[in-house]
Amino acid sequence: MKITKLDKRFNYFEYFNYMVSFSDRITISQGPLHFIKAQKWFTETYGFTAEIRIWMEIKQHYNMRNQFNLGTGPGILTNSLPDSVNKHWSYSMYSRELRIYVAGDQELSLYKLAVS
Repeated sequence: MKITKLDKRFNYFEYFNYMVSFSDRITISQGPLHFIKAQKWFTETYGFTAEIRIWMEIKQHYNMRNQFNLGTGPGILTNSLPDSVNKHWSYSMYSRELRIYVAGDQELSLYKLAVS
């Protein structure tokens, strides 16, 4: 497990302050098992969230609708983001690393306490 503070060099730095990375190989520090445990902990603690690419697509769509005052429409029941765009965390599984994106210091501290 590796914790990285996000800045402008990283995707999603506007929404999350930290990235917790896990190896995608079971033989190297059992990364996938630790990732699944982390994902389970975040879900139990903060609720469900969409995978980061879907998370961003939904968020950008709602931001665009609100920017242009489009209001509600087909399939859009409200201007507020759905629960699947969880402000506390998201995750990705599409690169060589499994990643959990964490919103801030409080969420990261609670997670670190839980796994210590």
